[in-house]
Amino acid sequence: MEQVKDFVDRLREMNGDEIRSVVFPPGVDEYMKDRVLAGDVETVAFMHRLAWIFGMQTGQAAAQAQSKSEAIPQRRIEA
Repeated sequence: MEQVKDFVDRLREMNGDEIRSVVFPPGVDEYMKDRVLAGDVETVAFMHRLAWIFGMQTGQAAAQAQSKSEAIPQRRIEA
């Protein structure tokens, strides 16, 4: 568990301002706070897993787009 804490602390230190600037739709923060205070670990974990999956998919799509742009030979333009 200490490794997870260290990982999250490093991410917060490196990206905290950017992450905190993300604006959720109205009610999301209140809903999460309610679920945490209610001890609803299942819902909080589900939302965390969803965010993790979305992040992984976004990263993979970006990597694929990058590799495709590198694989396409650049055409030489002659005037």
